[in-house]
Amino acid sequence: LEDRISHGGQIPSNRTPIEVYTDGSNINDQTGSAFCAIANEAITKTWNAKLSPANTVFQAEMLALKEAIEWANTANEEGNIWSDSESSLQALKSFNVKSKITQEAQMILLENARIRLGWVKAHIGIKGNEITDALAKKATTDGIPASLPFPKSFLKKQLLQLSLSRWQAEWDNGETGKSVYSIIPKISNKQLHWSRECIQFATSHGPFPSYLKRFVSTLQTTADVGK
Repeated sequence: LEDRISHGGQIPSNRTPIEVYTDGSNINDQTGSAFCAIANEAITKTWNAKLSPANTVFQAEMLALKEAIEWANTANEEGNIWSDSESSLQALKSFNVKSKITQEAQMILLENARIRLGWVKAHIGIKGNEITDALAKKATTDGIPASLPFPKSFLKKQLLQLSLSRWQAEWDNGETGKSVYSIIPKISNKQLHWSRECIQFATSHGPFPSYLKRFVSTLQTTADVGK
């Protein structure tokens, strides 16, 4: 696939009967995916889909590429497929990917040598790219629902939020550390760079009469028991 997928500013040199443009979009945490095909300056095919808010723009870009590749393969005509996502094109050139969508797109490309992929710069007035950009944005609100696995980054974020929520509940309802709680009522996994004196003050574990009195009382009790 190396010689049929161009990215990083390189584009296929030959024009074909069909030019297909793909795009992914995320607006207000809503994700959309789309492609449109143009032949003889006329739009011959459009497609779009609405993904879960948990899905990434990369997944939307890759889904659009896969759907465009499937459509071009079915049309059985030579065609260029364009994307403004360099990362998606790079993924398609690599065979060390685990994404099912990427692998499915690669299998079709291996079967059909008449399909070429290229990079196109976004938002420079290219008709097909501008149309697809609008379709992808529209799909974020009313596209056909598409189901994709959630990315690992989303699952990690969910687990972190769950852990922080449980930690906050324990911190709110705990009986210990109330002196620190009055200063830091909201927990965070960010490291605090406090001085030794600040820590002593916040925890009340320092050269304070109220704190030292505990040890005096303990020593006195121990001495009384030893008599």
